[in-house]
Amino acid sequence: DLAGSCAVHIVGGFTGLMGAVLLGPRIGRFAPITGELCPIAPHSHILVALGSMIIWVSFFAFNCGSTIQLSGNGALTGRIVANTAVSAAFACILSTLISLYFDRTSD
Repeated sequence: DLAGSCAVHIVGGFTGLMGAVLLGPRIGRFAPITGELCPIAPHSHILVALGSMIIWVSFFAFNCGSTIQLSGNGALTGRIVANTAVSAAFACILSTLISLYFDRTSD
């Protein structure tokens, strides 16, 4: 269990679940009469992009930093850098394709 990830994710997930239960559904998420789902656009595309970049850089720091600390092997760290970059790119492409398939939009 590298860096206590099990405990971190359990506490974070449980805290998020309790916050969602206490706050309830978002206002305007469902149509008042029909109860159908209403799409809510992001409030700021710039903040969405900034948050994505921050977490992407953090993944590089955590994945590569912890690996080089444990093994001291630069070649292994290079493969992990490449794997992190490719997985982020694939996640972006796949989420766009899924959105296009289900919602007919790339939002």
